[in-house]
Amino acid sequence: MIDVELDLATSRIESSHPTAVDLEVGGVRVVIDGQGDAARLAQAAREALDGRLDGLRDLRGAFAGLAWDRHRRRGVLFRDHAGLAPLFYALDGRRAWIGHEIRDVLGRMPVRPAPDDQAVARWLAHAAPGDQTLYRGIRSVPPAHVVDLPAGTPRPFWRPRARSDLRSAQLPEARIVLLEAVDQSVERHGGARGDASVSLSGGLDSATVLLRAAAIRERRGIPAPPAHSLVFPDRAELDETPLIDAVARSAGADVTRHRGCERDVLADSAGFMSRFEVPQDYPNRGFFAPLYAAAAGTGCGLVLDGEGGDELFGCVPVLVADLLRRGRPGQALATARNIPGMPDRLHRRAVRVVLRQWVIGALEPAGLRRRRQAGRALGPNWLLGAYAEAIRPRPQEDWRRLPGPRWLAQLRHAVVDMPALRASADFVRRNAAAEGATCAHPFWDPDLVETVMGLPPELAFDRRYDRWLLRCALAGRMPDEIRLRVDKTAFNALPLESLQGPAAGAIDALFDGSPEIGRWIDADRLRHRWQAARHEAGASLGWGMEIWRAATAEAWLRREAGR
Repeated sequence: MIDVELDLATSRIESSHPTAVDLEVGGVRVVIDGQGDAARLAQAAREALDGRLDGLRDLRGAFAGLAWDRHRRRGVLFRDHAGLAPLFYALDGRRAWIGHEIRDVLGRMPVRPAPDDQAVARWLAHAAPGDQTLYRGIRSVPPAHVVDLPAGTPRPFWRPRARSDLRSAQLPEARIVLLEAVDQSVERHGGARGDASVSLSGGLDSATVLLRAAAIRERRGIPAPPAHSLVFPDRAELDETPLIDAVARSAGADVTRHRGCERDVLADSAGFMSRFEVPQDYPNRGFFAPLYAAAAGTGCGLVLDGEGGDELFGCVPVLVADLLRRGRPGQALATARNIPGMPDRLHRRAVRVVLRQWVIGALEPAGLRRRRQAGRALGPNWLLGAYAEAIRPRPQEDWRRLPGPRWLAQLRHAVVDMPALRASADFVRRNAAAEGATCAHPFWDPDLVETVMGLPPELAFDRRYDRWLLRCALAGRMPDEIRLRVDKTAFNALPLESLQGPAAGAIDALFDGSPEIGRWIDADRLRHRWQAARHEAGASLGWGMEIWRAATAEAWLRREAGR
């Protein structure tokens, strides 16, 4: 863990927790929490002080830290490619407070900062926070970035670069290349470690992780990793037991099934907020907490999952726009026919969908797009209009600004930029840490990302199946009832039912009277929205997220106000 106070004038550094690396060479103090070769980590950190970022770019795994030159009185903060290791900081011109979690920074600061008005508005609207936190002046170091001290200016040290040697690969070769890259990533993220386990559902991505980890271990003569799964024997629409069992048998893995049950998601979030000093991002954490707790309790607290697989391996339909722009209408039409879910014949309505969503949207000039969106309402209708600008999407949230082919820009944005802007790794990490476990995400690996970006994009297209190239690579290595499964279990009903059931009374109380979020919202309109939807059958996930965000923000604001 990192828990540091740095006096920017005297270069005095106070640290409360032991870290993987804490040393000083030639007046440069390096404090790092990370995996891998400590000497290499420290060398890369020192090089970053002089603007040489290749050392950080070439590192792998989770790492974050500080390098400070006391002679020059300047330094850098840095964080790994996927944000697996956390790092937060605050600056006041004289001091820097740096911590593993927001709570560590708060514990060092002499005065607890007030809520950040714009960040609260973005939280309520479920807008990407970027490096903002809900506390004024506290920032996160963005993944794959260094932050210069004392200026506080972030700079990227890594941008994914598609492998140029794979662009002409045909399907047989691409299958082999992809499977090898997946195996290397699973192993790099701990798949062969003795304390590793897998969070297994009946879906393609987590099944891939378990089966490839088992294959890696089999080559070494060691048993498959154990798996933990959430099952619902009393709810056929949610229960994936037969699929889970099929994967476990194929992998030769022991699987522990945890019976899903009704939970009060607002009560679950209270413990999260007490531990991490921030509200919980999504309402589903409590349902999966028993998996992490059981893994940690049995000594297999490193939990691998399939996070990011949908985005990384899925087809990118804006390839159609690239083909049209290159004067290949026939190839564009054939590609459009192969977008998953397309009908046998591209009737007029399907053509309109393709043109509107994946051609016009990809090629529309930025100025025209801004003018067209200028009058569009932003956020929930109960959010006060004074915060419209705060929640307006920022330039870095628009993949169209990126150079290169449109499909490559959108893929990079989906698998690298948006998880960073959404702070996805922080939420998943905290979920596991709350139960004493650690998460690993093989599909967020930079080498795997660059391999997928280098493969011909058309190989991921198939009208019947999404993630087609991955499914082809797994032929004969995964049971076909999983590999060729076209539906996907939606667990959204669980938190929605809790909001309408066990949590409803607490939400009534939070929205009653003069709520703290009244500075940001039209309280009467919010209450009307809540009362209209709390008994609504088949309520949407969008509605659930609105109410969840408002309720958890209110609980957090009351806590900050000492209520």
